[in-house]
Amino acid sequence: HTRYASDWSSDVCSSDLWSTAILAPFLGILLALTVIDLRTLRLPDAIVFPTAGAAALVILVADLLGGDPSVVGGLIGAVAFGGGMWLIYEIAFRAYRGREAMGFGDVKLAALIGLVVGSVHLASVAVAAGSTILLGGVVGVIALARGAVRGTALPYGPIDRKSTRLNSSH
Repeated sequence: HTRYASDWSSDVCSSDLWSTAILAPFLGILLALTVIDLRTLRLPDAIVFPTAGAAALVILVADLLGGDPSVVGGLIGAVAFGGGMWLIYEIAFRAYRGREAMGFGDVKLAALIGLVVGSVHLASVAVAAGSTILLGGVVGVIALARGAVRGTALPYGPIDRKSTRLNSSH
């Protein structure tokens, strides 16, 4: 069977191929960030920023080659989820009278999740954000029921990761 350039081009631009190229390593990195956050209550910029850069590059290449991932969808997702988490961060910061109620790493992670998920399926960003807030509330209630007091540090990154994993298959 002879393969023509147009056959190769349609294979390279397959939305499944590009979505997998973006989501598979991203979900692996989210797993690593979950472990780090559970152990240290930190989401290191040394992992989050390069991941965002690499994801943005793959999304751009996919979009330029006519693949399904969308630069515009990724940017909207990053601003929507990251901006929403930043707003929650600011409101909580004021509610705790100048003390962090949530780390800024969670805001950066939300922007990264919005970038990746939004590039593949923009509507899933709203689902991921809603799931994150819902799961965060459930974890908070469980922590309080188990004797935690207001101000007890809880890792939020694993909640973001779980919400993303639940919604990555759109």
